[in-house]
Amino acid sequence: MSIERTIVAPSPRHATAISLLIAVLAIALLLVPRPVGSGPSTPGN
Repeated sequence: MSIERTIVAPSPRHATAISLLIAVLAIALLLVPRPVGSGPSTPGN
C-alpha cells in the first residue's frame, strides 16, 4: 500500500482523521450503485 507509506501520521488526530476518511470511502463504494455488469441488482437492465 503505497498510500499508507506516503501518508505519515504525526499525531493521533491525523491518524484518526485518515482512518475515518478511508472508512467513509469504503462505505461510499459499497453504497454507490455499480455499473451494469457487477452486483446482484442492476437497475435499468
